[in-house]
Amino acid sequence: PARTASGYAEGIFDEESGLYFVTERDAHTWVEVFFPEYGWIEFEPTAGESPLDRPAGEDPTNVDATAGDAEPTPQPDDAAAGATPPPAGREDLPPQFTGEELLDGPGAEGGPVTPWWILLLALVLLIPISALLVWRVRSSGPTTFTADLPVLLYERMERWSQRLGLPVRVDRTPYEHADTLSAALPDASPLVRDVTDSYVRYRFGGPAQTIELEPAAGGEPPLWQTWRKLEALFWKQWRVVWGRRVLRRSPEPEFLEKKAPGDEKDA
Repeated sequence: PARTASGYAEGIFDEESGLYFVTERDAHTWVEVFFPEYGWIEFEPTAGESPLDRPAGEDPTNVDATAGDAEPTPQPDDAAAGATPPPAGREDLPPQFTGEELLDGPGAEGGPVTPWWILLLALVLLIPISALLVWRVRSSGPTTFTADLPVLLYERMERWSQRLGLPVRVDRTPYEHADTLSAALPDASPLVRDVTDSYVRYRFGGPAQTIELEPAAGGEPPLWQTWRKLEALFWKQWRVVWGRRVLRRSPEPEFLEKKAPGDEKDA
């Protein structure tokens, strides 16, 4: 095994400022290699550094037989084995990193960790709450006069048609689209007609022709009150459609089997 440490020497001391000036020439690295029966032996790989002064030692053949009672050389994995002291003049270098510092972190001894099921529960609760907020923002309506309200509600009616499986065709007039939607939802036919009439009058006649935009006694335009009733029917039909799809795994809702006036000619 081997270990290495890299850093800088102390540099040059300036007596006037009392500071050390360290440059890239002071970069230094020393390496230690472990040899059985000898321990950690230091090597000097940095060019320009003075060679290490190693003691001559004794001839192994002349070692006294009683040397076996001496303290054994610590092994690399021995926790009590101390690191080889740094070279002379480098006592101010930081201690060698051993990796044990990482074991002293917050989670080293089983610190508090959020259970996974709490995170999963928070995610499950967050999804419907976010969906509810989005729906709330999109379905909230004006309480005062809004000139573009007919266009806004007509576009929402088109999106609901697509949601229920009724494609919005660009070659259809607003009234043809209203007939298709009314044939699929007979209960909503009067409300669909009111929204469509308001849209056509506003689109081709201007706001002056759309009297249902004026605020009523309750503060809401009559057209918005009509939309609230229509949207409630849309939600009701949407639950029925998806309930049948889940139970019967049908790719299309049953009410789409009804054909609107004019579809036979297209076929």
